[in-house]
Amino acid sequence: MTTTKPGFYEAVTYRYYDEYFNEPDHRLKDEIFEVNYSPDKGIIGWDRSDSIKSRQEMLARLSDSDLVTDESQSVYLARTSQSQKVKHSYNQDKQLAESTYYFMLTGREAKNILNDPRYISKQVKYDYKEGKLSMVAFYAPGSSRPYLLIELAYDDRPGYLKQLPLEARFMPLELPYRDHNITSYTVTDATGNVRKELSYTCEYSYNKDGYPDKFTRRMLNGKEVKGYILYKTDLEKKEKIASVQ
Repeated sequence: MTTTKPGFYEAVTYRYYDEYFNEPDHRLKDEIFEVNYSPDKGIIGWDRSDSIKSRQEMLARLSDSDLVTDESQSVYLARTSQSQKVKHSYNQDKQLAESTYYFMLTGREAKNILNDPRYISKQVKYDYKEGKLSMVAFYAPGSSRPYLLIELAYDDRPGYLKQLPLEARFMPLELPYRDHNITSYTVTDATGNVRKELSYTCEYSYNKDGYPDKFTRRMLNGKEVKGYILYKTDLEKKEKIASVQ
């Protein structure tokens, strides 16, 4: 993955259930259990004392549907580490409906923290329209009014991120929906103001298979970004995997 920092790349690696637990016939052998992020050029951060050395996510599928219900996220700094737990719930269509984030404190058992609303750091709720993710709302603990609201619209073409697993959260927004391509992305803050530096519209041109190959993103603050989407094909699986230029 490339970031907005010139010359910087982040390596993202996965471990699957069968590999992590050393069980070749694990029932979830084709599912991702662990995601690791690390920079390949030095450390990330503001100074030596607080620089991020690596990040890690561990995903638990506890339901019969194999959906991710629990998640552990850790950030390893030069001198300390930070962790949080995430509980996910889904709607009847098996789409992510709500995520609740909990602070993890040293010396406190996870089962006690997950049953105590005092440790909630935020809640994220997802709404869908005609099967597509249409709204994402971020709530502070105990609040009924979101402090950040994202509204989305899409085209009807196959998404260039469609073949990437949802656990690959290094692409825009980390959204749990990739079947189509975003054409409008509007961010509103708690006071009702649109964040123009974050909001945009996007137009695409498409290749013969219907996938986008060029895009023009127009930020609401007047900036414009143009780019290409290149694909490589897995001849065995006959799938197209996208990379953005």
